[in-house]
Amino acid sequence: DAIRPMMNAEDDAEFAALVEGYRAGIPSGAPVDEAAADRFLRLMAELGGEELVGKATTLPAGVFLKLD
Repeated sequence: DAIRPMMNAEDDAEFAALVEGYRAGIPSGAPVDEAAADRFLRLMAELGGEELVGKATTLPAGVFLKLD
């Protein structure tokens, strides 16, 4: 609730929806499927080119932090 004023929520329902949306975006802790991420990046590069993904055409090695 301390950040509520900064969120500019019109009412309790909007505030709850914003909080829920934020929490939904927190990674689960499961390992990232790097092959899927690479396929997605390649697709974005194919469809949107450099304007969308910059100079990246493949997923750089070590882009995801692995905590053991």
